[in-house]
Amino acid sequence: MSHQSAAVVGSIDDDGFDGAVHPVAGPAFRESDVPFRHGLVHAYAAGTGIYAEGDGAERFYKVLSGVARTCRYLGDGQRQVDAFYWPGDLFGFEPDGQYRLTAEAVGDCTLVAYPRLRCVIQDAAEYRCASQLLDYALRGIERAQEHALLLGRRCALSKLAGFLLQYDSHRPGHRFIELVMNRQDIADYLGVTIETVSRSFTQLEHDAVIAMPAAKRIAILDRVRLRRIAEQSGSA
Repeated sequence: MSHQSAAVVGSIDDDGFDGAVHPVAGPAFRESDVPFRHGLVHAYAAGTGIYAEGDGAERFYKVLSGVARTCRYLGDGQRQVDAFYWPGDLFGFEPDGQYRLTAEAVGDCTLVAYPRLRCVIQDAAEYRCASQLLDYALRGIERAQEHALLLGRRCALSKLAGFLLQYDSHRPGHRFIELVMNRQDIADYLGVTIETVSRSFTQLEHDAVIAMPAAKRIAILDRVRLRRIAEQSGSA
């Protein structure tokens, strides 16, 4: 994973966090020129670092396309993936001046970077922004609770089934789950080994719960059984 500057490809100027993207022209357009509720659009290549643990938390981000992850690298070289962020998600909120986790692009992704919020709400538009941020914060709490429940399952097969159902919920109506992340990402998110993830995929396919026409393409064949597996308890 590399940490490098992302290309600035546009800006957003609206009363919330859902405005249209406007291309920016020329290198004279600086992030320091961006006021509250205005954002700059950055393009990140797969594996690129967005920010590192301990960096100054000067901005927060919204995913426009692709998937980002937050994680922590441990002293023994291991990695824990905290969360994956999908189009429409916000991340990078911190209670103090430093990021507690590292953020990276899983695949190629486009993000909006917003300056860290001031504490004073000056007009109705900024009030709407604050209301939206509260909603995003509550979604973040819900995501953390779901992840904690997923990690609390003792059965690795149950963990993977729950992950696939979570993933599928972000792409309703699609015939296939097109995995953006690799199996190491999934293992680090579920708190198991990559070998365990591979064995669990094989077992689900053998039991005709899923089909895998390609390594990162999955079809859910029996959603009822998959949900039942996700809810079961037992040893790994």
